[in-house]
Amino acid sequence: MQLYENMLIEWQDLSEAQTDNVSSIGPRVERVLNYDLKTKEVMVINLFNVSSPNLTLDPKAWPILRSLDQIEDAHKHGILIIRENDPFDHLIRPEDKIKLSHRGSVDAMLKIY
Repeated sequence: MQLYENMLIEWQDLSEAQTDNVSSIGPRVERVLNYDLKTKEVMVINLFNVSSPNLTLDPKAWPILRSLDQIEDAHKHGILIIRENDPFDHLIRPEDKIKLSHRGSVDAMLKIY
């Protein structure tokens, strides 16, 4: 399994051990924010409020620290799948569609990181 930033992982088995004690109606989808292969730590964030029947965005979502071993083991046993479709792809705008004045603001913010 290859891990990369912004990939989406979806937990199939919604037992308490896998979902950090969140009662769930649907699959839990998490976005990989960052990872460190040396420490085997992966920072993810939950995308949806899985306790809601219509899977709305989770307004109280906080980053979750997971172990790479946990993710790889879950993937190996079919408890976790890699989502190919990103429900937020439609929000990405091509660079040439962004106003020049706005591009400067984005570039300035990116320099912080």
